[in-house]
Amino acid sequence: MMTLTADQLNTATFIGIDSHPDSHTALAINRFKEPKGHLTFPNTHEGINQFQAWLQTMSIHKEQTVIGVEGGGNARNALLASILPTYELLFEVNPLYTKHKRGFGTRGDKTDLDDAKLIAGVLTTELEELPRIRPGQLTSAMLRLKKAVWFYEEVAVQGARLQNQLHKLIREHKLTQDKQEKQLLKKIIKAREKEHSFVRKTKEDMERELKTLLCGNGLNLTGIRGIGIITVARIIAHTGGIERFSNRDAYVRYTGIAPLARSSGKSSFFVKANRGNRKLNSVFYLAAMCRIVHSPEVKELYEKKIASGKTKKEAITFLMSKTAILAYSLLKSGEAYRG
Repeated sequence: MMTLTADQLNTATFIGIDSHPDSHTALAINRFKEPKGHLTFPNTHEGINQFQAWLQTMSIHKEQTVIGVEGGGNARNALLASILPTYELLFEVNPLYTKHKRGFGTRGDKTDLDDAKLIAGVLTTELEELPRIRPGQLTSAMLRLKKAVWFYEEVAVQGARLQNQLHKLIREHKLTQDKQEKQLLKKIIKAREKEHSFVRKTKEDMERELKTLLCGNGLNLTGIRGIGIITVARIIAHTGGIERFSNRDAYVRYTGIAPLARSSGKSSFFVKANRGNRKLNSVFYLAAMCRIVHSPEVKELYEKKIASGKTKKEAITFLMSKTAILAYSLLKSGEAYRG
């Protein structure tokens, strides 16, 4: 998290950047959301140099320039690599922030310039909640791991889709009485089985690749029952470097696991948070489910929560939070798991 003094906030320039594969749009405002200028530039070396020159015209004081880039995607990596050596106050803005603000009020415009303005506005109000973008996120090792995890997840989705198709096709093949349809279905099944076999082999190759890319980083998490190499790789890739988070609470909030407090009159309660990094949230959901299956102690804790009156969702959320805290501690310390 980041804290600036009132004087620093009042004199700072806030730059919001809406990034895309082909081009980026940047908009500068002051603390009171008054526009100072904007620029749309191509996602090329020349365009990034143009942005750097424009940035200097918006603020001559680098220590008072706060830059926010909407999170997600690899299209922004070259831009981030050019900013980080000079500007330290660089933050990741979750797209859910801008989506929420876009839907609030009477206007729902969505243009690149509108989004850049919303991103800059988030910087003025939510700065303490935003994770910093650190050089560790842009190292060759981290970028390769992220790309490998992305490819593995894409292949896994494709494999699940083929598996479901095969299940339906085989059922249809068994039920049909038409010989010609049966022959056609047999050909389709054979083709789909060939695709599924290729996907399965690709997944196995990527699992070996991910283990190599981890290079010992985070492998202490595999000491936790129910957490394997793939889960560890996904946690590290979607976290983007544990050093970005000052404490475990900030990390749990980033995962979107921590529930949101709500109150109405004399009633107070918590609701599910649909914020945070949703991909990381899904990883911890699967990790919690696997721990219930593979760890008797975790299963006992899960059942105790349900017996105490918690719903299954609430009990799983509790275990997700515990798993995220455990992952944060182990990644921070690098020590072996001794649970």
